[in-house]
Amino acid sequence: EKAIGSIRFDIKNKEATISYLLDPEYHNKGFGQLIIKIGIQYLNIINDNEVSPFNVISGIVNKTNIASIRSFERFGFVKSELQNNYKFEKPVQKCHFQ
Repeated sequence: EKAIGSIRFDIKNKEATISYLLDPEYHNKGFGQLIIKIGIQYLNIINDNEVSPFNVISGIVNKTNIASIRSFERFGFVKSELQNNYKFEKPVQKCHFQ
């Protein structure tokens, strides 16, 4: 019954970039992964309906944000260096969850 976070996707050039926030009170409890999973599931529905077609889902994570790094790694995103951050990417066809 309480909002504990938010997620949004910026879609540009066939890439959907994740941006999410979580209330610090709920850090390290698995909610970050849940927000990402549910967000991507919803995003896949939109993409399947071709409202805003894209073929890659990505996220930019600060190198010190260990929890977010682990979340993206658990979902199989590929990590690359991007200045002081990491960029995580995954093709859409591999972003369906059970």
